[in-house]
Amino acid sequence: TDCTQETDRRQILNYLAGFPELNGIAQDRDGEAVVKNGFKALSDQTLYSGPEPRYRPGSAKPEYAYEADIFDRFPSRFEAINQTFRGIVETRIGRTEVRGSLTQSNT
Repeated sequence: TDCTQETDRRQILNYLAGFPELNGIAQDRDGEAVVKNGFKALSDQTLYSGPEPRYRPGSAKPEYAYEADIFDRFPSRFEAINQTFRGIVETRIGRTEVRGSLTQSNT
């Protein structure tokens, strides 16, 4: 996943993981998101530092440790979401998966 703003991506992943949406986002004393230069700010920008480098899917951007942890803790949840959307898209465009490859449906 990728978003225009890093905080948008974090909020979406928080929501999908069942966390409060502002977890990992800088907050003021009242619990409101801190805005800098017109955008929310991340509270933690530590990059993932495991044994193998991790990058965002389809991107050369390194993954943040916060997001990597969410993906590691809830892999089945994200895989289920991915499969749901894949099925919706394939149905809408009239394609079905046959033996690991997509083929155009004649219906």
